[in-house]
Amino acid sequence: MSLDDGQDILILAPLIESARVAAEKFSAAFARDSASLMTLTKARSDLAKAESSLKEHVAIYERLKNANEEIRQLLKTDSLADATNVELTQVQSTADTIFRKIHSPNEYGVRRHASAPLFRLDNPKADVTLRDISTGQRAAFALSIFLAMNGKLQTAPPVLLFDDPVAHIDDFNSLSFLDHLRDLSLTESRQIFYATADARLAGLFEHKFAFLGDSFRRFDLSR
Repeated sequence: MSLDDGQDILILAPLIESARVAAEKFSAAFARDSASLMTLTKARSDLAKAESSLKEHVAIYERLKNANEEIRQLLKTDSLADATNVELTQVQSTADTIFRKIHSPNEYGVRRHASAPLFRLDNPKADVTLRDISTGQRAAFALSIFLAMNGKLQTAPPVLLFDDPVAHIDDFNSLSFLDHLRDLSLTESRQIFYATADARLAGLFEHKFAFLGDSFRRFDLSR
């Protein structure tokens, strides 16, 4: 912009103001375009993440659908009750012996029937379901089945892992269970890992297995 000699500078004021306004409009438009570009870039990034997440969820859905179909087929051809009956048939005698050893008074025995796996010793024909017995008796039954199944394994590592298995069993039967574990360590050559938050029970366990000498290890863990 030039000014001729003798031309009043005031006549340029509107031009300058017009240029200033134009500059402000250009700056605002540039800022809007920059913001729009940033928004577009973020939207594209979010879209890419959403598409990736969608692919993962579709894959998970397909796996779940296939797993559900497998379970449906298993339920049609191999029910849980049938599988339980088969397993109980294989371990019933051993489980019955263990159950009577680790739980007293001896009111029940173990039989080969998934829906009513126990019977009364004073009335063997009476059905006894797991709902008919106490929490401690159910715990003893579960431990009996577990130990019987473990005992029939031929190629598995000779290891038993327990995490507070007698939490719902009274003191007398807890001692009976520890006695049974001690017998297993001697007769079945089992290595036993026993975790408990009960300091008193830990002391009893250590006392029961003190005969192992240096082969016994105690680890005290704290948070």
